[in-house]
Amino acid sequence: MTRPMPADMIIFNSHYEPVLLVEVMYWPKTSVKRATETREVILERDNLPKARYLLIAAPDRFYLWTDQANSSPSAPPDYVIDPTPILQPYLEKGRITLGKLGLEWFRSIVSSWVGRLTWEFPIPRRLPKGQEWLRESGLLKAVRGGAEAAEVLV
Repeated sequence: MTRPMPADMIIFNSHYEPVLLVEVMYWPKTSVKRATETREVILERDNLPKARYLLIAAPDRFYLWTDQANSSPSAPPDYVIDPTPILQPYLEKGRITLGKLGLEWFRSIVSSWVGRLTWEFPIPRRLPKGQEWLRESGLLKAVRGGAEAAEVLV
């Protein structure tokens, strides 16, 4: 029997060390409190790899912890992000609205975006408006040249 992955996605750096855990939630409305409580549950998983970053992605907000392995389980996120500039290009390509997506489609969009962070070279001098946190947090540099492992449902 195989054990489930400890997160929806694990992003490894170029040395194959886990640097980012991603959990995708399809909640209609989120809050810092709910994201923090979810993080506490995630941190209780016994097979959770040590990774510097944890991202909880929901349609209305992304929540990022930048030193999640060393911070208190009840610590609030370091960044609360409006995902509109991230999600909009994917929604436009698919001619779909966020409200019409289900969990699997949303997970697929987040996976595509995270995967793109690992390989898109060179790192742009100016990031699109609303995405400066990628550089400020060090996340963009940490995942460059890495790889993504995602849970696959069969």
